[in-house]
Amino acid sequence: MLNKHGLKMRKVRSAAKETEKAAKGGLRTQITYNTSSGVIYAQSNSQSSWVLFDDPSFLSVCFTSEAMTPQEIADMVFKAVEEQRQTEEDE
Repeated sequence: MLNKHGLKMRKVRSAAKETEKAAKGGLRTQITYNTSSGVIYAQSNSQSSWVLFDDPSFLSVCFTSEAMTPQEIADMVFKAVEEQRQTEEDE
């Protein structure tokens, strides 16, 4: 069973499938988490491009050139959310 660390997470499995497809094609995948809706976005790009969201509810989680499992993505989302919380507390 997928451990979501108490966070609302949607589309984790589809994000994992996108990382697998991109890795096979030599592309990099950008993982982004919408903190409001819980949706995880996975966009595959060339090695030198990325998507910039102009919305504070979108949190950049990671870039990867390797396939990731749903659990690895959930763990990375949790880590990114915790780092954002810590940064906000420190400000």
